[in-house]
Amino acid sequence: MPARSMLSSDGETFAMSDPQTRPSDTRACRRMQVKWTTKVVCRKVSHGLAPNLALAVLDLSQTGTRLAVKVALTRGDEVEVTLERIGSQRAVKIPARVAWSAQTADGDYRAGLAFDRQLDYYDLTCLAYV
Repeated sequence: MPARSMLSSDGETFAMSDPQTRPSDTRACRRMQVKWTTKVVCRKVSHGLAPNLALAVLDLSQTGTRLAVKVALTRGDEVEVTLERIGSQRAVKIPARVAWSAQTADGDYRAGLAFDRQLDYYDLTCLAYV
């Protein structure tokens, strides 16, 4: 199986399996696998109701998330992320900024988002496997 490669927002291609070309890991918190019941909505911050850009949440931490998104995002873009557990009455809305965005070799898009404030640990335990 060939190595999976990504196209960074700077236009450079890098192999995900190669630590020499992969962007450095600057996460402050450990990534967690999300529960299958976790639903995500991601909208660019605007004055009106912007469309949902998220396809799926791929992982989650108290300080950010990695999403599969419909389009390439620009580093520094302000977004609002809404996370909720299917069947729950409680949704968590949290402002975030795009830390990175990349296109996969098969044409899909991924984005790393840094939350403007930490996600509460209780909320993290409801949404991800801790």
